[in-house]
Amino acid sequence: MLDLILDGVAVHDADGRFVYANAPAAELCGFASARELIAAEPSELTSRLEITDEAGRALVIADVFELRGKAQRSDRLVRLRSRDGSPERWARVLGQPMPGPSGDRWTVTTLRDLTDRVTAAERERAQLAAILDSISDPFTVLDQDMRIVHTNTAAARLLGKQPAEIVGKTMWDAAPEVRDSTFQRAYEQVLSTHQPVQLEEYYPARERWFETSIYPLAGGLSVYSRDVTMRRRALDLTTRLARHNLLRADIVTALAEEPAIPAMLGRACEAIVDHLEAAFARVWTVDEAGTTLLLQASAGMYTHLDGPHKAVPVGQFKIGRIAASKEAHLSNDVLHDPEIGNPAWAREQGMVAFAGYPMVVDDRLIGVMAMFSRTPLPDDTTSALAGISDTIAQGIVRRRAEDELAQRVVDLGRSNAELEQFAYVASHDLQEPLRMISSYNQLLARRYKGKLGEDADEFIAFTVEGVTRMQRLINDLLAYSRVGTRGEPTTEISLDEVLVATRANLAQAIEDSGAELVVPASLPNIIGDRSQIGQLMQNLVGNAIKFRGTDPPRIEITVQRAGAWWKLTVKDNGIGIEPQYFDRIFVIFQRLNAREDYPGTGIGLALCKKIVERHGGKISVQSTPGTGTTMLFTLPAIKGART
Repeated sequence: MLDLILDGVAVHDADGRFVYANAPAAELCGFASARELIAAEPSELTSRLEITDEAGRALVIADVFELRGKAQRSDRLVRLRSRDGSPERWARVLGQPMPGPSGDRWTVTTLRDLTDRVTAAERERAQLAAILDSISDPFTVLDQDMRIVHTNTAAARLLGKQPAEIVGKTMWDAAPEVRDSTFQRAYEQVLSTHQPVQLEEYYPARERWFETSIYPLAGGLSVYSRDVTMRRRALDLTTRLARHNLLRADIVTALAEEPAIPAMLGRACEAIVDHLEAAFARVWTVDEAGTTLLLQASAGMYTHLDGPHKAVPVGQFKIGRIAASKEAHLSNDVLHDPEIGNPAWAREQGMVAFAGYPMVVDDRLIGVMAMFSRTPLPDDTTSALAGISDTIAQGIVRRRAEDELAQRVVDLGRSNAELEQFAYVASHDLQEPLRMISSYNQLLARRYKGKLGEDADEFIAFTVEGVTRMQRLINDLLAYSRVGTRGEPTTEISLDEVLVATRANLAQAIEDSGAELVVPASLPNIIGDRSQIGQLMQNLVGNAIKFRGTDPPRIEITVQRAGAWWKLTVKDNGIGIEPQYFDRIFVIFQRLNAREDYPGTGIGLALCKKIVERHGGKISVQSTPGTGTTMLFTLPAIKGART
């Protein structure tokens, strides 16, 4: 009956001899018939078969077919490999104890042929292993004890080994650097929670970034990693470049907003610390002698400005040598940098990088900018810092120039005010003695004219004329000094009304010279000082009449809108001016013609220039000798007025 079933069945006694076996059992054991198997000694069976368990460990016949006195049943998968080279077979062996006829212990064993199933499973595993090995990213399977069950070539290569070298080892044996790392904590979390975990972490042993996915398995976990170093570096670069741009913006803002150089440099150092996560940053400026660097600003872990680095001689210590050489010093290994003066301090504080830059403008040393960092400084960051040091240097030079200019403006304003006050006081105080001299000379002329001789009469006349000319000069000087200090408030005035007043004041001169005045039908209104604008027009028209040629004067006034200004011209047909004298005519007391030919003090056009400039405009001249002169000047238009 047992010969009809497909599974092998065998019974052996307590000595390990077969007392029964069916044909399938004999075939699995490599015998031609059940009778041959029953007749075989146990040693013959061992000589014919190499028997191993599923893990590949060698077994003896007793391990397979006997229970060695154990009361429970056994169940195991074994490999039966014939020593004569026949194909190996896989069988599931179930042993069950049974009482023998003499009360001793026999065993009944069932052998089920699983060769086809195991072979198919091995093929599947081999295919899966080939697929996993073809993956270019690391893949590893770990058991519950963190032992490597499977790993592909990429994962083994990451550890500098072949897969066969690490399969069967624990993760800590294969990669000791993983112990107590973020990776170990993630593995333990998945084993504990049976929930997948994803992380992106830096692997220092290979200086690479990996995106790792860890999934729970029955009795272990699988680990898949993907090298994301290029993406991470690109992201880090983008982040750093954005920080560099923000740093530049903050530096430029600080240079523009802070009125004092120390405050300006302090904000610059704070920006470097904030945007680059520097340990601290400092800026020194060189003194006027060019021999000593003076600490101006410090931010980060040190903010004090005193101590041994307060004043650094140029050429001494690290900072001083940067200044002397005018060359940057960069290091991402400060602990082994001979320029770092205190390696013990650097080790204690965890310093990794240093960057020091000379601040130079037009080959002139301005100072030194330096920083320490607890992380390495990439090349793009050191390049950005080099540009920032140049920007700070230029900002220092510009601010110094602005401060100097502002001081000069203050000094000039004070000087001008003093000069104007002096001119006013001097001219006012000179009036009294001149009036006395003039009165006594006139008295002499009335009482003694014709009595002291012709020479005396001539001398008295000269004195009276000189005093009169001096009074005119003093009055003109007084008027000049009052343009900027004694002017009236600016209001809306009509140029038509100003020109009417000018005609009235110059009526006698116009009549005597036969002058023709050509003006537009209507002149615009402007914003200005009525008295000074009247004096301006009177001086320009008066000059056109005074410096006339042989023909009667023809004076043409034009006006044209030019943006926020009115552009006016006073053109005549007089004697003209040589081009080399165009600038000179606007200088006070400068004359181009003899006083006998053209009387005056030489202050009229200087007064015109000062009036125009007080109103924010400009004045210039165009002239051709013998043909005529055109005076051009601008005055502010009323905002919103039509052209």
